[in-house]
Amino acid sequence: MRDSKAGILRPREEWIETRVPIVIDQDTFDAAQRRLAMNKPQVTPPRRVNSPTLLSTIGKCGEPNCGAGLILVTGKGGRYRYLTCQTRRTMASDACSLPNYRMADVDEAVIAALEHKLLQPERLKDLLAGLLEKTDSARAERKQRLAHLRRTLTESEGARARMLDAIEAGALDFRDTVVRERLDARRQEIQRLQQEIRTIEDQDRDRPARQITPGVLDRFAKMMREALRSEDYSFRKAYLTLLVAEVRLSSAGITIRGTKGELETLIAKVSETDGQLVPTFAGNWRAQQDSNLRPRA
Repeated sequence: MRDSKAGILRPREEWIETRVPIVIDQDTFDAAQRRLAMNKPQVTPPRRVNSPTLLSTIGKCGEPNCGAGLILVTGKGGRYRYLTCQTRRTMASDACSLPNYRMADVDEAVIAALEHKLLQPERLKDLLAGLLEKTDSARAERKQRLAHLRRTLTESEGARARMLDAIEAGALDFRDTVVRERLDARRQEIQRLQQEIRTIEDQDRDRPARQITPGVLDRFAKMMREALRSEDYSFRKAYLTLLVAEVRLSSAGITIRGTKGELETLIAKVSETDGQLVPTFAGNWRAQQDSNLRPRA
């Protein structure tokens, strides 16, 4: 009876009530629930990701005055996959000037750029030269950044809450594609802000000085290059989002953005865990209390 994404009751006219006889006994149902709990990504990493696009959470349109998310479009019955601007796709073809680009070409360009321009030990050493020793000024900058992120997070959470209130009041129609896309964009923004806040808080915790040695940089660079070329698509995407905050695609080229603080944290984790780094998978893997309700005892 509830929408699985928004978590709100669907309009009564959309309900379809059907009497269904019991098809499995309670013991079998309970056993299935135990298996589902064991297979959660928090316990066992999934072999596939929900989204078919590598840049689904970090890809943005880089055309002037746009900045919308990148979405997947297909052709020839799914044989061809392209990335396009969400604004152009959902509003009008002339709302944005970004052309369609083959998804495979964009993915390869992003990974190749990271391999050659970032994931080389000497390049990493140069980038981190000013970060390996924390200074009072750096801490002050992080404190200001943290305050700004928390304010922005509060504003984003408030905006999403107001949209949900408007949907429940009937002022917005959740069946409208644009409304759903805006809600999803807010959710992704909130997750990004929460992640950056956690990163900064982690950097400011009192702990022994991090030992970033040439050997650590070698292991980190090798591990990340291998992960980004993994045949397991879920691992490629998980490691990419650990390393990159945003990828902007425009007719002029591709811009890849990340934070040095995040990079330092990742390398430090590799140092502390002897070369091991396991990304966290998204937890919203199964709809809760949708039309398929758990039987009551």
